[in-house]
Amino acid sequence: MHRKRAFTLVELLVVIAIIAILIAILLPVLGRAKEQANRVVCMNNHRQLLLATRMYAEDWKNMIPYCNSNAHETNGDWTAPGWLYWAQKGKDREEHVENGVLWKYIRNRKIYRCPFDPPPYLWGGPQNLSSYSMNRAMMGLAPGTDTMVYKPSYKINRFKPDDILFWESDEYLSIWNDGCNTPDEGITARHGSVKQKSNETAHVWSKAAGAIVGCVGGNAEWITVFEFYKDAAFDGRRVRCGPYYRR
Repeated sequence: MHRKRAFTLVELLVVIAIIAILIAILLPVLGRAKEQANRVVCMNNHRQLLLATRMYAEDWKNMIPYCNSNAHETNGDWTAPGWLYWAQKGKDREEHVENGVLWKYIRNRKIYRCPFDPPPYLWGGPQNLSSYSMNRAMMGLAPGTDTMVYKPSYKINRFKPDDILFWESDEYLSIWNDGCNTPDEGITARHGSVKQKSNETAHVWSKAAGAIVGCVGGNAEWITVFEFYKDAAFDGRRVRCGPYYRR
């Protein structure tokens, strides 16, 4: 009768070491696969927002929906629905995306959230209603500044197809997501092989830190945060775009 041979301690340690090596090899691969999957979801969210914007424009004489600038609303100049929520006189906002003008075309709250933007969503924080913000240039920005020109919005054909309409708010730099952003209020760096906090100067950003943006023409794309800030530093480019900038 033969006795079964048991593993020696050395053999067991070798097996454990092999498993550890395999895990070390697989984890980065799985991490990259998750990043790519989340990037695809975020890009699709942008495309849905862009499609809804174009559908709205078709229904409203080619006008882009109002970008929900809180600074504009507190002056009492605008008390109608914007893309994200309904601005009401005497209130900062109606706290439901269902009151925004794009909801009619979307009807899915998940479209307003990047998969890299988990709860809790604090009231008054940069992502309390949505991960995304509309470019405030859609309502006009004075050349060379982020000063608003008080006009609800412009016709969509006043912009170039590659002008940036939506981007994802910076979870570290932005202090209030009122539905719109200027470049100085920041863009996230969640989508990239390098994750950085944007309390650093824009010019020291790694070119591997990235974000998703949505363009007027309907396409969504991945860009580096470095590229975003570099573009925003010049008038008439994709970020500081529109009728009040040099084309």
